[in-house]
Amino acid sequence: MLPSAQIQQYGGKAAILNHIRDALPDMPIPRYVVKGAADSLGSVLADFNAMRKPVIVRSSSPHEYWGFEGIFDSVPYVQNEHGLSRAVKEVEESARGEKAKEYARQHGIELGDRMHVIIQEQSDSKYTGAMMRHPNNPDWIFISYFTVPLSSTLGLRSHSFAVYDERKHSVISPSLAMVESDISVDHSGFLAEQCKKIESVKGIADGHSLYIEFGFEPFGLYQARPFKKIQTAEFDVRGKIPRDYENCLFSELAFGITGPEGVVLPVLKSVGTQEAELLMKRWGSIPGYFQGYSDEKLGRDLAGLAYLPMPKERKMGHLAEILRQHNLHADERIGGPYCFVTTSARKERYDVDLSVPGMKADPKQSGPFPGP
Repeated sequence: MLPSAQIQQYGGKAAILNHIRDALPDMPIPRYVVKGAADSLGSVLADFNAMRKPVIVRSSSPHEYWGFEGIFDSVPYVQNEHGLSRAVKEVEESARGEKAKEYARQHGIELGDRMHVIIQEQSDSKYTGAMMRHPNNPDWIFISYFTVPLSSTLGLRSHSFAVYDERKHSVISPSLAMVESDISVDHSGFLAEQCKKIESVKGIADGHSLYIEFGFEPFGLYQARPFKKIQTAEFDVRGKIPRDYENCLFSELAFGITGPEGVVLPVLKSVGTQEAELLMKRWGSIPGYFQGYSDEKLGRDLAGLAYLPMPKERKMGHLAEILRQHNLHADERIGGPYCFVTTSARKERYDVDLSVPGMKADPKQSGPFPGP
């Protein structure tokens, strides 16, 4: 781990980025400057004005070295000093937001509001992505990227995914990957080489896999952070799998090592927004649909919402709250640890990870890759 003084001075993201930049001077990293929590905006204006626009303003809390992924805000497409002032304020205020407070409460962390900010040239790469070595199967590197919108306006993103086997130099298709691998071997191999270069930098979190965010075509490093300790099991639990395969989920993608006897968890299936919209329209013809889910109350709530006369945008807000409440009380219905499965965790209008506080495993379809 980097010295605590550096993490406190720059925040987790920026301290690691500084360390990689110094260790790998040839690694392409978009130009950036760090505004310290106690610094004025004026302290970074000269650097900002010299940057190519637009820039992206991102958080760099000291807590982000080991956690808080996706909890604090980022603001892209910042063009001028007025926009910079607003973006910095938004990122700093996210440290005091309810989302951050709830995450801190669930993890027993004393949060505070010390927030450094990274101001970085926004890459002109065609794709934005993430990659990570599997902590328990080190031959595998997860890779995912999506097309970058041409402006700040929302648009459809085309997602691509691969699991690259470094030992075999090939792209593989593990069970429960949810999506087919659609990144070429050449592209996967190139990205895996960049991953190895970043992993070669000592002192970040030796012996741990890193979660790496990047741009591609051309390649550029955005950030890296420790994920999990790399360790492999000395036993195989597959011989203990029951013969009732229809009631089992198999995945080589799950992270973590159990005891030799393995772990059996009940599975709670939830519903993603797109699936919920379909059910709202078809509820009358499929009354038994929710028998495979935790209860049928969700189905009744969706059916009731379907008939309410209101604009679609407002109805979608109600839908998000129904799904959030359904997940929030899941641990009460299960009565113990469980595996949570949903179809689109990263595309929802509510914080899925904060709405299922009792889950022990979290396979999800839309990636960048399934994980706990």
